Amino acid sequence: MSSYTVDVLPEPEELPAEHRERFRVCLERRLGKLTTAGKPPVVGGAVDILDAFDGPYVWEMTPEQLEATPPTQIWFTVVSMEPAGDSTKVTVRIDT
Repeated sequence: MSSYTVDVLPEPEELPAEHRERFRVCLERRLGKLTTAGKPPVVGGAVDILDAFDGPYVWEMTPEQLEATPPTQIWFTVVSMEPAGDSTKVTVRIDT
């Protein structure tokens, strides 16, 4: 799987820092999986994640947890990409 380092822009201003950090973790995993599937991110492109905003990440949830707390789909736009050592630094903006 390809390696990405993600920076989630702090906009909108009311987006809590803890959500930006969760989204960063989700996006790094998601971008790696998309790249492995032959669909790497591109500047100006869109990428989505599923997240429940607290508790375990979606990939850690049991079927019962997924049913009790259905995740929300969140869309991001890729703002920039640049090589960063063994990974690629990707900056994204949440779509509102």
